[in-house]
Amino acid sequence: MGSDFFGNSLYIKPNNISLIDTEFSINSIIKLLPALLSLTGSCLAFFLYHYSYNFITDLTKNKLGIIVYTFLNVNIYWYNL
Repeated sequence: MGSDFFGNSLYIKPNNISLIDTEFSINSIIKLLPALLSLTGSCLAFFLYHYSYNFITDLTKNKLGIIVYTFLNVNIYWYNL
């Protein structure tokens, strides 16, 4: 397919040729896992934002919630400076 312009640009040592074969032997569920987790996370964020109004206030009522909220708030604050 295509041309031979990049034919010698990448050299694969014969000892490492098995790494190419492992890409095609991985189960397709494992390949789709990052997409599935990011879709799940975005749906969860949407649900918590729109349907659970008191989630953040309920989160900050216990000590662990305060620590997590403060950690994320400080990181976002310093990132925006």
